[in-house]
Amino acid sequence: MKIQEIKAAYQALDPDYEPMLQQFIHTYGTDARSGVQTLVEQTKKKLVQLEAEYVRSEKMLAFERKYHAMGSRYICGIDEVGRGPLAGPVVACAVILPEDEMLLHLRTQVRKNAEEEKLGISLLEEFVQEQENSLQIKGKMELISVREQKYQETAIRRLREYILTAKKEHVRSAENGFKRISKCFEKEAVCREDMIQKLQGELQNAFSFIKESFGENQEMLLFVTGITADKSMTSFIAGNGCPAYFEHSEMLLYNKEENELRKACLEAVHERLQEESRDRV
Repeated sequence: MKIQEIKAAYQALDPDYEPMLQQFIHTYGTDARSGVQTLVEQTKKKLVQLEAEYVRSEKMLAFERKYHAMGSRYICGIDEVGRGPLAGPVVACAVILPEDEMLLHLRTQVRKNAEEEKLGISLLEEFVQEQENSLQIKGKMELISVREQKYQETAIRRLREYILTAKKEHVRSAENGFKRISKCFEKEAVCREDMIQKLQGELQNAFSFIKESFGENQEMLLFVTGITADKSMTSFIAGNGCPAYFEHSEMLLYNKEENELRKACLEAVHERLQEESRDRV
């Protein structure tokens, strides 16, 4: 048989079908031609790799084998991948492998794309730029409120700061960059929670001081009125709570009702005086 024909037979081999590999080695193993022997050696390597893959795959199926033997019918594997909820979409999936088959070449980890490894941290910068461009378009088309736009601008600014931090720490891969940014967000979340608790404590202390010093009088009403008139304070209280404010804010309602009652009384008196004046005439 010509070497070209043997090469064609080699190229047609299924690397995952052991009998075919064995047959090729048996058929051409005694051919003394160097070109044929090279193909035979390559086929032997494929056979070794296939046997190693069987061993590896069998180890991966250890849990399935164990629980199938205990009577479980469906063994489900769950995993997620993505940039995380603070930076982008997350994809989750669940897989149930067939009980009576061995799927070769499954990997426990997703191999990194060569291009992603090359670009590294620049992928993060590209992502932030995309978000910024999208935000600008939404703003121009009035598809987003001014308040929400400010929130997103702040988030983008934070991301740029965190990326700069990652660069200073010589973080190169995108994966490690996302991990570093996640830690920055976690740290900021802890600082924010500490600040919220501090502000809540200061508000409670302020209400206690006014109550102990002046009681439930005009000073307390002025303090509650001042807080209510401050949008940033009311926004903070609405989002994080303040029992003392909710307790004393009822004073505003009572004060409003009292003013409205006084106004109604004055109007009634004025009307009565006008009627008496007309009667005299």
